[in-house]
Amino acid sequence: MDDQSTKSSNCVTVEIYPHLKQDDFDLLILFLESKRQSGGGDISNVDDLTFANVQNGKILRIFYQDSEVTKRVISKKFLKFKNYHIRTLPGSISSFKCENYDILTDKLIIKNICVDNDDDESIVEMYAEYLAPYNEVTNLQKSSLSYNTFIATFNSKLDRESLYARFSKKKILRKKEIVLMDPFNTKSFLIFSPKKQDTDFGHLIDKLNSELANFEKSNPYFIETNSYSLLVQFDNEKLLNEIFNIFELYFKSTSLDLIIEKVYNFSLVDRFSAKNQIVHKPLLDRTFVEVAVQTDFLPESNSKGVESVSNTDSKEPSKLNSTAKSNLPFDADTKPEQLIEFNIEDIYTTALLNVKQLFFNFQEELTKINPKLELINSNGRLFLKNSSLTDNNSLKTKTLTALIFFFEKKAFHKIIEIPARILKSPDLMSKIDSKIQEYNKLCPALYFRIQNQQLEGFGCKKILQNKSNELSQLIDVLSSQSNANLPTVEAKPSENNIKISISPDSLAFKVLWNIKNIFFDFKNSVKSIGADLRIEEDHKLSLFNMDSSNSVWEAKVKDYLEEFEKKQVKTIKLGVPENLRNKINIDIIKIELKEQEKSLVSITVELVENEIVAFGYCKAVDIFTRNINKKLKYYQNNSEKNFANKLLVVINRIKSVEYKILQGFNGKYFKEFSDNLNQIQAILTAYYKNETDNGFKIFCNLEKSEQQDVNKVNIWHQRVLESRKNFFNKFTRQAVQLPHGKTAPSKVDFDPEKIIIEWKSGTQADIIGEKNEVERVKNNLVKKEKLPESSDLSSSQFNFSNPNENTFLISDLKWFQIRILFEEQFFKHLSDNYKDLNVMLDTQLTRICLSGNKKEINKAKKMAFKILEKILGAEIECDSATLDQMQKNENQFLSYLKDQNLKCVVDTKSNADKFIVYSTKLEDIEKFKSIFSKFKF
Repeated sequence: MDDQSTKSSNCVTVEIYPHLKQDDFDLLILFLESKRQSGGGDISNVDDLTFANVQNGKILRIFYQDSEVTKRVISKKFLKFKNYHIRTLPGSISSFKCENYDILTDKLIIKNICVDNDDDESIVEMYAEYLAPYNEVTNLQKSSLSYNTFIATFNSKLDRESLYARFSKKKILRKKEIVLMDPFNTKSFLIFSPKKQDTDFGHLIDKLNSELANFEKSNPYFIETNSYSLLVQFDNEKLLNEIFNIFELYFKSTSLDLIIEKVYNFSLVDRFSAKNQIVHKPLLDRTFVEVAVQTDFLPESNSKGVESVSNTDSKEPSKLNSTAKSNLPFDADTKPEQLIEFNIEDIYTTALLNVKQLFFNFQEELTKINPKLELINSNGRLFLKNSSLTDNNSLKTKTLTALIFFFEKKAFHKIIEIPARILKSPDLMSKIDSKIQEYNKLCPALYFRIQNQQLEGFGCKKILQNKSNELSQLIDVLSSQSNANLPTVEAKPSENNIKISISPDSLAFKVLWNIKNIFFDFKNSVKSIGADLRIEEDHKLSLFNMDSSNSVWEAKVKDYLEEFEKKQVKTIKLGVPENLRNKINIDIIKIELKEQEKSLVSITVELVENEIVAFGYCKAVDIFTRNINKKLKYYQNNSEKNFANKLLVVINRIKSVEYKILQGFNGKYFKEFSDNLNQIQAILTAYYKNETDNGFKIFCNLEKSEQQDVNKVNIWHQRVLESRKNFFNKFTRQAVQLPHGKTAPSKVDFDPEKIIIEWKSGTQADIIGEKNEVERVKNNLVKKEKLPESSDLSSSQFNFSNPNENTFLISDLKWFQIRILFEEQFFKHLSDNYKDLNVMLDTQLTRICLSGNKKEINKAKKMAFKILEKILGAEIECDSATLDQMQKNENQFLSYLKDQNLKCVVDTKSNADKFIVYSTKLEDIEKFKSIFSKFKF
């Protein structure tokens, strides 16, 4: 029991993106065992691990032998291996979405609260204030991740016990049950297509990497992507906010139909997860309903794809009586046990019921499984009839597999968003409806329907894609028609030629001329007083008398116009706060004004000389005023925080070139940089909180009064950044990988006053320092030695039978490379097959001399280089006692390797706490590691 508990506690869940390739599995295990690379160590279940253990191509559970290693790997959280992003989690957690995150105490997610298009969000705000009457709602954000969902931010920490007590008394609003969800600090955001269109996110991942490269330290992150969305998670909240702001501005300034939103609860992103894509959606056994255990009616399903089971305690399932049986698609000879029903709410079922071509094609697939399987469509219900002797349960799995494969290869599911302005127009919707009715009638290979204010399509891939594109174009045309400019109305003189022109300087004129829907509302309403609103030449609006019998027409119209200006429309002016009157904040405010104008169609907004001017319907202007004041307050708070941050610049420790430069070289560059900063009223100091949080800080040394001056602080901050950039521009960091067959030399020619060399392994190093010196040392390390020409050879080195023969020399070899050539039967092969070739080794086993026939020399040297280039090495840590035993019993050990058919060479003398295994095959190294623990000296 204790062993099992220990093993469970040492379990680590590894989540991988993108899906792991089988060829990379062994390398991943090596990576997870490397202390330097991943913080890992020996894996206890390494012998049992195969690629089959990787669930869905992305989840792997491993068990470390040492609990300290387990803690270390889990604490890493984010790892990078080759092109894979890796998240490490405790073994009890199946995915990073299920991890325990800190709750955001001042936020609340309100879901399923219905707000009509004619309403404003004050309804949500009122409900939020009801839940927490002694707290103030400071911000209200409508979520695009889930329908009718809002994130409310409060002024202070919420009393959740009191909140849920009040919620229990008022769960229903507008006949819909409200759902409350806790928001968590997931440190992630989602980029997604609101129309659920297939999107290539490759360029956005490239942009993410390029933006992260601008930061001073390495910033690990994890991503998960599918056809509709890209989810990004960071370990650093500050970095999350900065990257989020960069992408938010990027999307607002481009035409990409993508939305970015912070994720406060992963259940909100289910709508965009891969499981909701028809071609990838897994089907469960519960997709079918056994007819034999049904009541007279099918129970309603609580959620898509999951069958609702009736409560057997409250009502016993009745046997199928004649009434129920008559509703089912079988004759007197058919037994109910032969029928399996598909879940009516499943997307696959909808497709098969409505697309004839898919129905018949899938029927053909079923006959391949069993000729006695039949697909039946009866009264809007889909059944699978099994006339064979095979049990239903065994057929279910085969049918489900066939169904998934069939839809992946031949079927397609498409969702097209219908703009709100079209949904509001019966005329435009009738055009879309008639078009989809035409498609459904004429084409048996597809089916369209309007569902949840969206256009949903099912069918065979190619034809559905073509028709979907046509419908998208139709929607674009209709949308542009609904957005068209106001029609030019020719002024037709009335019979009595009486008209009243609206003054161009009046509010009424400004509103009617600029806002289309108010124009048409007013035009329709003034008909009640016998007037017609028309557009005349030269930018004029006039009201014409349509009722010549009305003697007081002019008075009525003037009163109507006056009341319209006083009670129906209004204008407001708001000044932009002084600390926001800079280019960056002004651009952000302009974008926000466009968003507000877009969401409130009966309003027009302008930004003129640091003043926001808005006019339109009174209600819309009031909503705009409330919203923009909150936004300005939010921007002010951010600006104040940014202003405070400008008074301090931090150089972090982790993987920072600047940190290494200032820390090393006996303080030489620290003093030099400090002197530079003193000239611009800045102070450089070091700080230390703990092993991971330490580095250097640059403080502002301006006078206190000057530190309150925004312009002076901005100038100071800019000068510090420029000084920092100019100073560190002469330094660089280079990661060096030595070429095949070359290991770290005992001595390196470099200037310690200019660079630092950090060896990561026997073949990898980081070089940090002045660019010229770094480049010189790097070139020396990676330089391959030139092979001497035959003329450079002397007979004193080798005994030649004929000094005039063609000769080739392979020099500067390591002893283990020679041993590998022996293991690979290189020399035996030359001896057996190349009769005109002489092969000689020097006594130090560092050079091979090939002489004789020129063609045979060329073949031999190519063979040698091919073997040498394949050599791989793995370091294995062990104690000195084990190394001694391996050296003392070398013959016994080598004999054991030979018995195991392992072509390995083991170096036990180069290191005091580890040995190195060399081979040309990774599987031989892996096999060696697995059997080494079993070997007894």
